[in-house]
Amino acid sequence: MSELTITRQISIPADLDGYILLKCPYCKEFFKLKVSDIKAEEYYQTWCPSCGLIADNYHTDEVYDLAENMAMNIFNDLIFDELNKMSKKVNRNNKYIKLETGKKPKALPENPIKSRIDLLEIQTYKCCNKKVKISPLVKFTVSYCPFCGRDYDEYR
Repeated sequence: MSELTITRQISIPADLDGYILLKCPYCKEFFKLKVSDIKAEEYYQTWCPSCGLIADNYHTDEVYDLAENMAMNIFNDLIFDELNKMSKKVNRNNKYIKLETGKKPKALPENPIKSRIDLLEIQTYKCCNKKVKISPLVKFTVSYCPFCGRDYDEYR
């Protein structure tokens, strides 16, 4: 059996200030980081500003849903194409067996991700001299620097 590799990219839009929406898998809190900070090699770990935990990724539900739909569409197309090839071969070479594939499965929607949640406020973390968008409630309480993990209280 041959190996097949298919690569697709998912575009995650930034807001007007250049921030991308992220979601902590532990506390489910939303926050935004600048695209340039996400791509920076010196920040190989990211702490959640709300709970202070490190996660492997902070993708939102929309990213997972889109990736799942894209994968299912690719899978369905591949299976349908292979069954079509097989049916042509069987129908051509065998008069006793008839193989019909039917209709091609309907593609799942691959809607582009839209920038949302604009109620987040900019918090400047002096420890790393970086800005992050966090919820007003997290900003009012103690938050954690996503770049070094230190707790930060603006009112100390």
